[in-house]
Amino acid sequence: VLKSEYYSISAAPGSGVCREARDGACVQYAEEVTDRTKKSMRVREGSTGCTADSTNTDHCASGKCDVTIGDKTYCSQCEANYVPIDGTCIEAAGQTDKCTTNDGKNACTQCGDGYFLHKGGCYQIGGTVGLLICDDKTATSGKDGICVSCHEGYFKNPTQAADKQSCIACSDTATVDNVKGVAGCATCEPPNPSGAATCLTCLDGYYNSGTDSVTCTACDNACATCSGDGANKCTSCKEADKYLKTDSSAGTSQCVIEAACKQGGTHCPTTTTDGKKICTLCNDAANGGIADCKTCSKSGETVTCSACNNGKKPNVAGTGCFDCQMDGCSHCSANGVCEECDGDKIVKTAAGATSCIEEADCTKAEGFFVKNGTPKTCEACGDENCATCAAEGTGKCSKCKATNTAGAKLYLKTASSSPTGTCVEASGCGSAAFPKDDAENGNKCVLCGDTTNGVTNCAECTAPAQGKTKPACTKCTSGFLHTPEGGETSCPTSCPDGYFGHTSADSGNLQTCQSCSAPKEDLNPAVTGIPGCTQCTYTAASTNTLKCTACGSGYKLEGEACVPASANRSGLSTGAIAGISVAAVVVVGGLVGFLCWWFVCRGKA
Repeated sequence: VLKSEYYSISAAPGSGVCREARDGACVQYAEEVTDRTKKSMRVREGSTGCTADSTNTDHCASGKCDVTIGDKTYCSQCEANYVPIDGTCIEAAGQTDKCTTNDGKNACTQCGDGYFLHKGGCYQIGGTVGLLICDDKTATSGKDGICVSCHEGYFKNPTQAADKQSCIACSDTATVDNVKGVAGCATCEPPNPSGAATCLTCLDGYYNSGTDSVTCTACDNACATCSGDGANKCTSCKEADKYLKTDSSAGTSQCVIEAACKQGGTHCPTTTTDGKKICTLCNDAANGGIADCKTCSKSGETVTCSACNNGKKPNVAGTGCFDCQMDGCSHCSANGVCEECDGDKIVKTAAGATSCIEEADCTKAEGFFVKNGTPKTCEACGDENCATCAAEGTGKCSKCKATNTAGAKLYLKTASSSPTGTCVEASGCGSAAFPKDDAENGNKCVLCGDTTNGVTNCAECTAPAQGKTKPACTKCTSGFLHTPEGGETSCPTSCPDGYFGHTSADSGNLQTCQSCSAPKEDLNPAVTGIPGCTQCTYTAASTNTLKCTACGSGYKLEGEACVPASANRSGLSTGAIAGISVAAVVVVGGLVGFLCWWFVCRGKA
């Protein structure tokens, strides 16, 4: 037998009793534990009616804040000198036209025009609370304290009178004037003419267990709403920290804590826009999941997908699943676009298409390089003429293709301090470098002053002539430009024998080595050579004097000039000189013969 202050769990909103009680306390209210016993401390949550067991601030009698209408509670009986009007206790004086009471009861037994009786109180027709029970919109709709049309969830009492309840809740199982509702019923057809109503739908917290007719049975204690018997048939959860987890293949749905929701990685906890807590599948895009996602995790409000269904691949950020059917690809940023590969393979992007290759294969691929990062990628060089490069962008080629699209040879042009550069045609090497062919390592623009392939101290040059390996230097950074006939140019600090240093008054003071015997004709200042001279000195004065200090074969030095060795200063002809020479030989020969005869004859004597 229930105590007067508690009510059956089969009651429903609008019946005036607790919908569900647990250990003697309505679950709608707070519970206070004292000395191992629970006392109901029913504190109304947001109600505009009454507060049960209060400190008489609302004047509702103890234990009589017990009428549930909608989601709030209202008073059915007040303290002395107060009466319940619209579920709130107000002073009885002056209310007799609205509420008639029996002596000492402080509850209404009959209502006046414009009001109707419900659970000990008179409710205004068309009022805020009254409209939750009665659909009559204005006070004139009712007469003699009677509601004409009951709101959904209530049925009209066949006995219509001002001292009778006009509307009875479909879930109110207490007999009123030979009629009653059905436990757990939300909407119903009225009894005809007496007995229980015919239930059409069940209240939240109940499910229809009937076959031929609606029978409302309480859900499992874990469920706020359910579709059947047991803890795995919940459709919403009662406890605030639980999430509804549904397994469509098994046809089950149960309330679990957050950790259990995340277990297995196929679900994640979320709160729907209407405030429901559900443990949604990773692929439930309508509830915060990601379409086609198989496993996921959640941090804050962000869901991250780690694996996809239907052969799709997640992107690295885990925000989507994409159709990406290629060998070795683990993550895709869009349909057909690989973002990351399995194992040690790296993504190669070529002509807008992606693939997964070994790092070594990227290094070998012409026009590509390995870009460091997490993860590494195989990227196309920024210059289409690059065969290999060190990084993306221009000026990063480390080797050029043999020719460009026009068929012209390409050469790698670099700055002196960088191993990489751009690919240019031969003319693009400029005056400070020359094009050098190298089939194995790639053609390059070599600096004129390169100590191995160029000319030491050379500033400007031209490409090697036919049959030559070194360039022809045209300007030195220091020293004199030496250009021997048929030989290789050089930039010595002083000119070799047979040459003198000349500083031009034109062409930026160009210093050159000029032949002592045949300097160039276009020198400025001009210099006249000394034929046959092999060593000379030059004084760059106004006279521009060239003086010879040694002559070559067939010449002899006379003063500061070279003269042919056969030259004489007697004025005799060559024939005369020859005759004199012959006569001298004859005389000398005769003298020698006489002396020999003399000494021989004298010896015999």
